[in-house]
Amino acid sequence: MRNLFGCRWPGSRPGKTAKNDFLKLLKNAQHFCLPLARQQAREAWEKRLFKTFEKCATFLKNAQIFCLPMARQQARESCEK
Repeated sequence: MRNLFGCRWPGSRPGKTAKNDFLKLLKNAQHFCLPLARQQAREAWEKRLFKTFEKCATFLKNAQIFCLPMARQQARESCEK
């Protein structure tokens, strides 16, 4: 068995043990990682929603230039009838 840095690997297959330890670490860390992933997903969703609202607001602001004269004309026509 190899001796690395003064420590012996437990078991006869050091790579297998390291892999198992890593998988155990991931399994134990899941309950910490999942809420964080949910929070990050929620924040990303909020950012996308905010950008969509910004685009809509910009569109409506730019569309007012075209809509107001048309609305005035329609109001004038309805009053004339």
